[in-house]
Amino acid sequence: MAMDFLLDTNILIPAEPASTADVEPTTLVITDLLRLIQETGGRAVIHPDAFLEIAKDRDPARRRLRRSLIGKYLRLDAPPELSDELAEAIGRPQPGTHDALDARLLEAVRSGSAGVLLVTDAAGLHRWAALAGLGDRVLTSSDALDMVRRLYEPPPVAPPAARSLSSAALNATDLIFDDLKQDYEGFDVWLSAAALQHRQAWVVENEDGSYAAVTIVKEETPGEHGLQGKLLKLCTFKVSGSHQGNRYGELLLKPVFDFASAHGYDSVFVEAKPDKRLLFAFLEQFGFRSTGVLKDRTDPVYAKTLRPGGDAAGLGALEFHVAFGPPAVRWRDVRAFIVPIQPLYHARLFPEAEAQLSLSPGAEAHGNGIRKAYLCRASTRLVASGDLLYFYRSGAMDLTVVGVAEDVHVLSEASAIVQAAGKRTLYTYADIEGMVADGADVLVIGFRQAQVISEPVPYGDLKSNGVLKGAPQTVTSIGEEAATWLAHRIEL
Repeated sequence: MAMDFLLDTNILIPAEPASTADVEPTTLVITDLLRLIQETGGRAVIHPDAFLEIAKDRDPARRRLRRSLIGKYLRLDAPPELSDELAEAIGRPQPGTHDALDARLLEAVRSGSAGVLLVTDAAGLHRWAALAGLGDRVLTSSDALDMVRRLYEPPPVAPPAARSLSSAALNATDLIFDDLKQDYEGFDVWLSAAALQHRQAWVVENEDGSYAAVTIVKEETPGEHGLQGKLLKLCTFKVSGSHQGNRYGELLLKPVFDFASAHGYDSVFVEAKPDKRLLFAFLEQFGFRSTGVLKDRTDPVYAKTLRPGGDAAGLGALEFHVAFGPPAVRWRDVRAFIVPIQPLYHARLFPEAEAQLSLSPGAEAHGNGIRKAYLCRASTRLVASGDLLYFYRSGAMDLTVVGVAEDVHVLSEASAIVQAAGKRTLYTYADIEGMVADGADVLVIGFRQAQVISEPVPYGDLKSNGVLKGAPQTVTSIGEEAATWLAHRIEL
């Protein structure tokens, strides 16, 4: 069974432009997505409410043309009304409003009646999806294209990881900077000054060497925007229009967190124009919060603290990690598990833990991100949100990576597994179908990577200190005393 994708109207309009004004940077991404969906046997479907959206167009000729263009898409049958469960998470919008239509789109995903993943480039819908626990089933057009490629095409298909360089080495004429030049007067002068100061930067490059994403950081004066301690500012955090989505943002954010941890920063913050709602929604998934401060009375300031304070006491283990990590985790009074992983999947899921890969060109973007999904045919039903996961590389027989469980599912249908893993999966559809071919249950663990262990813990040490009794063949729980030893050994 192939996947179905529910398209928001902000996907339909650039996909079916009624004029040159409807052509957007995402148009090529969306047309590629629709082509791949069709080629892989999937379906692109629309909500009947899309016609209500189109009916609001005040241009009669354009309204008729758009109705005709989207009329070719399959429609959901009897889509559900907004449930009390979803309304509790996102509120109950006024009937007839745009928000009410968005809520019905999200309800179609939540209820499962649609059996689809939602594709939308609306920041508000992504924020709602996160609040409702549906964030991995709601994709930007770029993330959806990336996901379909990973499901149905041979890996690797994604661009390499973020590459570290001095801002002096940046190509200042790259097209990715054009939007920044329009948004910020004097950006060229600022970029030249950043180059002279050799500020730290990272880029994600396309195959032709152009930039898919770029970030530049600088140390800021303590007290800026009321933030105390050693401060790291994201001066520039930009994903190109054709790559908007979580995956490329994660490629930039992960090395920033690694850099901040290695250099002892207390907080990371960013200032951005108020219309950058998709950026704010993305950052909120990784512990950034609005400070309530507006730079120059217009630009919101979002910050993330990296030092747990008194306010951390009431947080659960997952909430703690999101708020203060990576790499920070809570390990006391938290259940811990050893998760064995075969060498092939270890190399793809954790390329930086492989000496020969280590974030090199050609490595998969997914493996170099933060939020991931691990699939296995395990009998355990004990793993839950917030639990510590220690990934054990079966081939080398050592412990290499620490993660925090985000959500856990036990499923036996390939399409349901894809929906549960969402944009975090690196497994192909064929891989997943093979796992359930005989009707077996598959354990789907969505998790956040906390850290790569600098000195992997060998099997002999794990066995002699009671962490393992033998080489693990399945997900295995760790006793309290052994878990304490391991946390100290890794210096969590």
